[in-house]
Amino acid sequence: PDPNVLAEAYVLTINTTEGRARQPGVFAAMEQLTIYSFVRVVGLVASDYPNEEAEEAQTKFPMTETEKRQWLTVDIGMGPVHRGRASRDMPSNGPLACALGHRHIWQLAQQKLSAPGSARWALILEDDARISWTLNPSNWGRPVA
Repeated sequence: PDPNVLAEAYVLTINTTEGRARQPGVFAAMEQLTIYSFVRVVGLVASDYPNEEAEEAQTKFPMTETEKRQWLTVDIGMGPVHRGRASRDMPSNGPLACALGHRHIWQLAQQKLSAPGSARWALILEDDARISWTLNPSNWGRPVA
């Protein structure tokens, strides 16, 4: 297979007024990239859950018990987020919802990319992605001075 061919493109979005309002922008970005076919993955909305425990228990993008334990130890650079608290004592969490959506897309991409004869690349975007051209697309493929 051609190593420069995109196997699949994915867009992670949420089914809310905000998510639907952002989608035309990412669809336009895909068109700028001349990608006219892509997989739209509707992720979780953290506010649909009363707490992290309920968010972890959802079945759309299930978490293993090991993943739930690992989530309790997440450190984003300022010490453990949970600080010893249980998931039931934490509010629902947008980053967790987003991470679960991305993990699901990674799994879909892995299946697609591991198929015999598949291309090498997958593109994963969120619904608020925008394309910023640093080079004129007509110059693509030419050496940058």
